[in-house]
Amino acid sequence: MTPAQPSQSAKADELSDETIYYNDLAHHISPQSAKRSSHGLGSEAVRGLNVKAALSRVSGHEHIYLRVLANFMASYSAKTVAELVSLAQAADFSGLRMAAHSLKGVAATIGADELAGMAKELEDAARGGAHDIIQQKLPAIEEQLLIILASVAGILDQHNIPYPKD
Repeated sequence: MTPAQPSQSAKADELSDETIYYNDLAHHISPQSAKRSSHGLGSEAVRGLNVKAALSRVSGHEHIYLRVLANFMASYSAKTVAELVSLAQAADFSGLRMAAHSLKGVAATIGADELAGMAKELEDAARGGAHDIIQQKLPAIEEQLLIILASVAGILDQHNIPYPKD
């Protein structure tokens, strides 16, 4: 008896989602073992980021949030939008949907709420194969992603955290 092959949606559900990893990481750190933010990162406004909400997702642990931001910079860049455009031009709606889903999750994790919402709209458009809507969404996503990349770079530079630079 051979096991049944997973469906396409089951495969998408099994994708290694960075959001799950980061949330799991935050839950496994004891409150006594790490410095929590009391008046640091979450006390200042950062363009495009809801730092206070993101810190709450990692139980206020600034060092975890900084690591998440560094991982974001290692995974996403200005080239990300070019990859999304390439998927859209190839009419690879499944690939585009998965890429948008990943971006949505990671953006939500770091507190980039507007980018997460835009990525959700792109994911929905890709699910429906709405090429015209996809083309309309990509420029705004690029603009917002560049804002987020600059904000994250600023935070990491301020805390002397290394990250890949394009």
